[in-house]
Amino acid sequence: MRPILLILFLFAQIPVFSQGFIEGQVIDSKTKEGIAFATILFQESKTGIASDIDGFYKFSSGFNANQLRFSSIGYESKVISFEQLKRQNYVVSLKESSYSIDEVEVLPGENPSHRIVKNAIENRKKNNPELSSPFYYESYNKMVFTTPMDTNSKSKLDSVTVKSVQQENIDSFPDSKVSFIMESVFKRNHYPPTKSYEIVTESRISGLKTPFFSLLATQLQSFSLYQDYIIIYGINYLSPISKGSTSKYLFLLEDTIFHQTDTSYIISFRPRKGKNFKALQGVMSINTNGFAVENFVSKQHDTTGFPVKVQQRYELIENTQWFPTQLHIDILFASTAEDDFSVMGKGKTYLRDISLQPKIEEKEIGNLALKMDDEIIPKGEPEWKELREIPLTKKELLTYQYIDSIGEEENLDRMVFFTKGLVNGYIPVGKFNLLLDKFLKFNQYENVRLGAGVETGESLFGPIRIAAFGGYGFKDKAWKYGSHIRWIPKSNRQFETKFSYSNDLIAVGRANFFKTSGMLISGGEFQNFINDQYDTQEKWEGSISFRAFRDFHFTFFGNQQRRDINSTYEFIGANGEPMSSFSATEVGVNFRFSFNEKFGEMLGVTIPLETKSPVINFKYTKGLAELDGDFEYDKVDLSFSKKFTLRNAGITSLQADFGYISTAIPLTALYSLKGIFDEDVRVASKNSFETMAPNEFFADRQMSLFFRHNFGSLLVNKPKFKPELLLVSSFGLGSLQNRASHTNFDFSVPEKGFLESGIQFNSLYRMKYVYEGMYLGVGVGAYYRYGAYAKEEFIDNAALKLTATFSL
Repeated sequence: MRPILLILFLFAQIPVFSQGFIEGQVIDSKTKEGIAFATILFQESKTGIASDIDGFYKFSSGFNANQLRFSSIGYESKVISFEQLKRQNYVVSLKESSYSIDEVEVLPGENPSHRIVKNAIENRKKNNPELSSPFYYESYNKMVFTTPMDTNSKSKLDSVTVKSVQQENIDSFPDSKVSFIMESVFKRNHYPPTKSYEIVTESRISGLKTPFFSLLATQLQSFSLYQDYIIIYGINYLSPISKGSTSKYLFLLEDTIFHQTDTSYIISFRPRKGKNFKALQGVMSINTNGFAVENFVSKQHDTTGFPVKVQQRYELIENTQWFPTQLHIDILFASTAEDDFSVMGKGKTYLRDISLQPKIEEKEIGNLALKMDDEIIPKGEPEWKELREIPLTKKELLTYQYIDSIGEEENLDRMVFFTKGLVNGYIPVGKFNLLLDKFLKFNQYENVRLGAGVETGESLFGPIRIAAFGGYGFKDKAWKYGSHIRWIPKSNRQFETKFSYSNDLIAVGRANFFKTSGMLISGGEFQNFINDQYDTQEKWEGSISFRAFRDFHFTFFGNQQRRDINSTYEFIGANGEPMSSFSATEVGVNFRFSFNEKFGEMLGVTIPLETKSPVINFKYTKGLAELDGDFEYDKVDLSFSKKFTLRNAGITSLQADFGYISTAIPLTALYSLKGIFDEDVRVASKNSFETMAPNEFFADRQMSLFFRHNFGSLLVNKPKFKPELLLVSSFGLGSLQNRASHTNFDFSVPEKGFLESGIQFNSLYRMKYVYEGMYLGVGVGAYYRYGAYAKEEFIDNAALKLTATFSL
């Protein structure tokens, strides 16, 4: 009875005749879902059309054909008469076939599909809307998450296990229960090549009044497939429309559709045998008008992670520019726990009101690329009916009613504020926020530090936040404490003013750049963990930070501090007297620069989206002796980092750190090269010297270079064995003025250059966590120290360490 009701429901959604057109849908005979880009061929005229991404088709009622052939790769073709089509209310169901590209024999000679694909590659810049034309569009987005069975059925259907769900085709997922829906409307303005501004104007999420997750709607897959890599769920896959793709992918011409003025070629693709790379497999349609992609359906060739399927449809806009009009994505999250649910996510995006003329000026677009409108007013079902491209199913409408009632009763919006807090580094509790980085710390000096930190929330004093923290180190048996007050008014420039006091520890020899408030991790945490040399610092500081000139984030600061050296080290001052403590007064500026870096903003949370440019951190500090400081000095710190994606060869990462101090000051305020070798803690950390001991080398002028190349799983890629091969190399160089001023401490100066290289095999063993496709990888790294500072014995220059990685 259920299939009959479902078909009747589908019939009710399909207008058959409309202004001289015939409309219908091609569906899967088993799932009753629309088949994307099915071919409808008019037998007599040899011309045809393709259905859209939901299987809907439309053609003129004046067509000249008695027989129509409905087909799609992976399905059995069906030829029916027009009279039969009318009797079926223009709904055509196709059965899945056992189609496999492996069964096709490729004969010697030129592959006919290569000429078509190569033409598409030659025209990809012209056909890529983000590179070739300014534009504006509005989009309607829907994301639906379903579970394979409801709670009552779960205990009875023991045969449906996580393993069986994994083995099934993603399109034949079992009968499901809708558990979560979110809808949104976006408006986007774009100027080539990179200036883009997208804003959420409408949002609705089942169970929540606060539309926190709406920004995810357009971030799950690439906007188009014309870049070298298609990004799907954060993973780069080589595009079949990329330079040299014919040597990586096997292309086969499957069908041809003739139109009145042009032709569409249906081409399947999959990776060639023996080729190891992040690959897709699927089908695309290429139109001879500009050799542009019309339709694209693919999934990962390697399905050991999350099974993902993407679909894209393109149309010619204003008879000028091919443009994506429909983007769909299906993701299967299979839980690692046998007694837990698997979750299927289906996302659909429909682009409309497309114009090749943006509605805002280019100068109005900054680096805030994605934002939620501050004035979103919740709308009811009648208003959303007008905003949707296709109606919701009855199941989806009932889900809104059911989950909304649960959300109101259970106050699920608390989850939104909890998530917002975690992103910013705190846990909201009533009108206060518990600061996560103050709870627990580990290092070789304190061993374990327990503490607490609390800051007032937005609901107490609005943009003014007052905080205090305290902690106790069990090894040094000392208390650390402090407080701050900051003002963070609502601003697109991330403006913040902060005044703070602290009596805490500071790791010796570190260049500390300012970080955005709330960031839990800023780099260097592992170096601090290994370090056993800390000064006690009492410091008063004030700072003003903001974003300016599009790509810069500035912080101006001033502080007065006193540092007590917690070791036998002494500095011989200008008067010849040894110093074990000193005072400093500093003013300066810190800025972070990354060209065309993009950010998203929602509910006051700013999230980095992407940057393909180098990230530069710069800090200038002026030490003032005339304002209660013991030294007058200039200090310049510079850090440069960049990642390069090499086509089919992995990712190269570079980091360069530079430091300069103009005059002699105590050693603990100079630069200690980032050595992390410890006999008892054999764990590797990027951008560090793996064979160098902590505080082995000091300098007042230094340069450190770190190189890493990650081949990924390009060399070995088996279903259950995917180690990542990395090559690493590091170089450090430095000098020191007035070496005789530093006494009672054993260290070296890297004047001749410190060198080490190594090799890592990450993810030799991968452990699943939370969901199928999410892995914790454990590997091993071997490193060797050589050059001027190599030790006499081979074994003393070598280091063998564990590596830990998280991946999808």
